[in-house]
Amino acid sequence: CTSALDVYTVTISSGPHANFTYVHPAIVNSPVQFQDSSVNTSGWNWNFGNTYTDTHSNPQSIYTSLGTYPVTLIVHDSLGCLDTIVKYIVIDGAISVPNIFTPNGDGANDVFLLKDLGLNAYTIEIVDRWGLVVYNGDQNTSAWDGRTPAGLACPAGTYFYLINGTAVTTPKEYKGFLTLIR
Repeated sequence: CTSALDVYTVTISSGPHANFTYVHPAIVNSPVQFQDSSVNTSGWNWNFGNTYTDTHSNPQSIYTSLGTYPVTLIVHDSLGCLDTIVKYIVIDGAISVPNIFTPNGDGANDVFLLKDLGLNAYTIEIVDRWGLVVYNGDQNTSAWDGRTPAGLACPAGTYFYLINGTAVTTPKEYKGFLTLIR
């Protein structure tokens, strides 16, 4: 009985390893930049959990609502081997608080109005420089017209605000000052 001897070269791939990071904080209506940190990859398939997908190594995506989203990255190597990772990203609110307003009746900038807070619910308190409360409001009544609770016009000057709220499930507190010009 005879046999033939053949030599075969077998290449064993270590395979790809999927991983990524993203820019913190992830803010609603702002691009979130994703950075691939995978090893041994030649292709990427991203699913951002917000109906958008991408095949670039370092994509970005925009989230239009607060919440927690599953971001899935599937990578493959040159031999077609796959690896998958899923991370959850929390999209938080961005705060835009004006620092000056002019309640002079000209129709422009006549109220102190909070926009783009990205908070589920919040309260706001505005005090004068002596600590007297001149305004209390919430997400339903967030525009201050520069008057006291008794309806008297507050004098021009610096006032201080305190905003307490919740973004997704995280408590948030914002403090600052604003200038009222008449």
